[in-house]
Amino acid sequence: MSKTRQPGWYWVKVEDLPPNDAAEWEAAQWDGRHWHVTGADHEWSEASIDVVGPRIPTPDEPWQTVPVKPTPEMKASCRVAGKLRVWDDMLAAAPKPGGGDE
Repeated sequence: MSKTRQPGWYWVKVEDLPPNDAAEWEAAQWDGRHWHVTGADHEWSEASIDVVGPRIPTPDEPWQTVPVKPTPEMKASCRVAGKLRVWDDMLAAAPKPGGGDE
């Protein structure tokens, strides 16, 4: 059992979930002891989860989904030369699924 994982929602992969028994990213809630996988009718143990991705931020956390490529409006707001390079660097350093950013 993870002693450092915060309770909350995470992206997980589980091999034996129907309908096709292939590991797909699923949303699951960690309550501190068990996993509650979306669409499953029972709790899952820590050992039942094949891959745990990053925690899904709640709406009140300071996260925002952004496009990988800036839109024309975003580019227009970058009037100072070099700001688009900063955007690329920030995206490269951002947390990724499976990167241990729990």
